[in-house]
Amino acid sequence: MWGPTKWAKPRTGPLSTFEKAMLYLFFLLAFAFPMYWLAMHWELLVLYLITIVNMAWTLGRYECPRCRFFNRPFNRVPRSVRDEFLKENEVES
Repeated sequence: MWGPTKWAKPRTGPLSTFEKAMLYLFFLLAFAFPMYWLAMHWELLVLYLITIVNMAWTLGRYECPRCRFFNRPFNRVPRSVRDEFLKENEVES
């Protein structure tokens, strides 16, 4: 993503409690916002929910296990792979 302006510098380390709360609130609002209108047409609501589940499953299955940001809430990289990666890419102080 080289196009958008970078407002903040990347920061390593785990997210703070506030950042986690904001992340979960964002997901809740982003996915729950259209529910009111979709509830009027149950077919579209079912299709929307199936799509959300499919997206979450796909990301969890194919993207999260390869993420190099090990301290993120949804990261699913096995501990052995993390340790090997960190050992190979150790930065000298």
